[in-house]
Amino acid sequence: MTHFKRYVSTAQIPPAWNALVRHDIFLQMPYLNALEEAAPTTITPYYIGVFKDDALVGIALIQRVELYA
Repeated sequence: MTHFKRYVSTAQIPPAWNALVRHDIFLQMPYLNALEEAAPTTITPYYIGVFKDDALVGIALIQRVELYA
């Protein structure tokens, strides 16, 4: 069964994340941690893990940006 989980912090992301994205430094935990710490308060990151049964098979990054006109 395929399902997804949403994480609101890099501290919550499962360890299997780095193994899945080892080909891209911009998706690895050290970079995501730095982004999370340096982001202004108007940007909220969300990390999505896509699972097949209990195995992490995909990821997505979402940023919610609050804009004021």
